[in-house]
Amino acid sequence: MLRFQASWCKACAAQAAGLERVYERYKARDVEVVAIHVDDPEPNARAFLKAHRAGYPAALDPGLLVANRFGFKRAPYTVIVNKRGEIATRLDATADEARLRAAQPEQVTVVGVCTDICVLHTVADLRNRDYRVVVPASAVETFDGPGHPGDEVQRWALAHLKGVLGAHVIPA
Repeated sequence: MLRFQASWCKACAAQAAGLERVYERYKARDVEVVAIHVDDPEPNARAFLKAHRAGYPAALDPGLLVANRFGFKRAPYTVIVNKRGEIATRLDATADEARLRAAQPEQVTVVGVCTDICVLHTVADLRNRDYRVVVPASAVETFDGPGHPGDEVQRWALAHLKGVLGAHVIPA
């Protein structure tokens, strides 16, 4: 997980505790979290990491050379890279986070297509922010394609949402 952030970014500061929780929760499962401070002088980046008690590794990208290779537009920006080195998803969660905070929901219901990618990463992001998540199995779907058997992938994704991420999956 690559997290592009900066000391001058208010949303980055607001999400810092959540990022640390993600790091602590998943480090024993071989999930690596690396913060990349964009357009940030070293003293400011160090002060940010110290102020937010960051335990995860961090690096500097003053000229945005790394960030631009990953499609960076603005901070905060998160890129999930799978074990094969492929980009699984890119998250620019600032707007959604602001709406969620304003609404203060008791739970979030997630529906959509591509259960094993989009739904899965949305649920992971919400659970990492400690939201209670409900997924109606009849309201999510994946696709069939070569090397991607839909029914099998759907069963795996629903089991992962429930068993690993802790979402409440309502059977179809």
